Amino acid sequence: GMIHLLRYVMASGVLKKGASYTLSFRGRASDATSKIFFTVSQSDGSSTQYFGYPFSFGTQWSDMSYTFTVTSDVVNSFLFAFGEFQGSLYVDDIKLTLEGSDENLMLNNDFETDDLSSWKTESWLTHVSYSIVTDSENSKGDSSGGYCLVFLIVRNSQMIGMHKLGMSLVLY
Repeated sequence: GMIHLLRYVMASGVLKKGASYTLSFRGRASDATSKIFFTVSQSDGSSTQYFGYPFSFGTQWSDMSYTFTVTSDVVNSFLFAFGEFQGSLYVDDIKLTLEGSDENLMLNNDFETDDLSSWKTESWLTHVSYSIVTDSENSKGDSSGGYCLVFLIVRNSQMIGMHKLGMSLVLY
């Protein structure tokens, strides 16, 4: 089954039904993988739209983006799901924009401030951890800073199946 790992808790608001949004970020993995499943839904998991596997993480930092159109009401969360992957996933500079706008709807998207208060996980999920990190290995080699968010995913004999990482939005 699907196992919820982490959610970025939304403050208020929802995505606009019928509108197009682009989600973009920089990312890399400790081992190359293409099995990153993406959905949007209500925070309780209902009204889910499935977009397949639009993101492919390699071992070097790369830019990724995906544009999607919202077809349901009250959409306010993202889910990234990981199948057989285990290791570390690094993400940075997360940006969510409405078509025709440059305004980023994500807070602390570059993780330059040491604030993970909006990120939540379940206490019994011992096979995943997340933190803000910086070092020469993780540096993107550009001027946007050296901090990023890392997810450490370790497979556990009791945790078979798809692991799920949720990122909800902060909208105004």
